[in-house]
Amino acid sequence: MADRSRSIQTKFWYDTWIETLNISEKLLYLYFLTNPLTNLLGVYEISLKRISDESGITKETIRKGLEHFERDSRIIYTNNFIIITKFLKNQKLNPNMQLNVESLFEALPNFLKDK
Repeated sequence: MADRSRSIQTKFWYDTWIETLNISEKLLYLYFLTNPLTNLLGVYEISLKRISDESGITKETIRKGLEHFERDSRIIYTNNFIIITKFLKNQKLNPNMQLNVESLFEALPNFLKDK
């Protein structure tokens, strides 16, 4: 897998929603933003086992965190796909990056494109 950089703005910690999360949820959300599968679209396939193995968070805690994130319209987890709902809002895309986002979107399974 290619080594890719991801930038997280320092204002992340001052976001009023992030401030409401417990420590496990903060780590989990940060993991979703920065793990090796994350792409410019913010939609990728990943299993609960991999999330647990890489983050050290139990599957039960992950499930509870995902339920919380979904209630707050931040992340959708469906059929082993993560959808970070506000991911693109926080990206500054140059024209090549925009083409990459469009390509990633077109490659998604049809059931995800409507979400």
